[in-house]
Amino acid sequence: MTRLRIDLEQVLDTYLQYFGALPPTSPRIREHPEEWVRFHSFPALQRYPDDDADRQQLLHRHSRVIRTLRRQFGGGRLVGLAVSVTPWWGEDENGQPKRIHHRPTVLPGLRHMFDTFDHPYSDDGDVYGEVYATDQLTAAALRRHLLRQTRTLLPGIAVIDETARWVYAPYDGGADVLLTSSRDRDLLRRQHAAWLSPLRSGL
Repeated sequence: MTRLRIDLEQVLDTYLQYFGALPPTSPRIREHPEEWVRFHSFPALQRYPDDDADRQQLLHRHSRVIRTLRRQFGGGRLVGLAVSVTPWWGEDENGQPKRIHHRPTVLPGLRHMFDTFDHPYSDDGDVYGEVYATDQLTAAALRRHLLRQTRTLLPGIAVIDETARWVYAPYDGGADVLLTSSRDRDLLRRQHAAWLSPLRSGL
C-alpha cells in the first residue's frame, strides 16, 4: 500500500502562520518563554546516558512527550525539519559570486521550504537560516537520531506534525517544545512535570 504524501507546502504555511519564520532550534524557541517548555532526559541534570537503561529512558521520555503532543495538540503525521546556515558563497560558471545552498543530510528527503532571515543559533546578523522539511520521517529514523545523544546530539533537527501547532527540538540532554499558547504549554508541563528542570530558568 502506497503511503500518501504530506503536502509540505501547506504544512509549512501553517507553521508560518503560528510561529512566523522562526528557526526551529532550541536557542530560538526559548525566546518565546510564554509558550516554551524544556524537558530533561534524565534526573539531577544528568546530560548523557551512561548505560543501556539510560538510553531506553532517553527514548521513552522523547517518545512519551511526542505522543502527548500528537494526541492533544495535533494528531497528524510527523514532519521532520532541519536548518542550514547561510550564506555560503561560491562562484558560478562565469566566475560571479553565487550563494550555495547546503542541504542538510541529517534526514532523508529534505526540501527547502523558507528562509528565516535570522541566524538559527546566535545573534550574528550577517548569517541567516534556511528551513528544510521532509515527510519521510519514520519512527526508526527519529529513534536513530535521538540515540546519537549517547555522546552529543548535533543541533539542527526538529519535529512537527501536519497541524504545525507545536515544535519539538531535541538537544543533547532533553528537548525544547514550543506551543501556540501558554495554556497549551501549561497543560503539557503538568502532564510531564517530573521531567522539568529543577532550575528556576527552566533550562
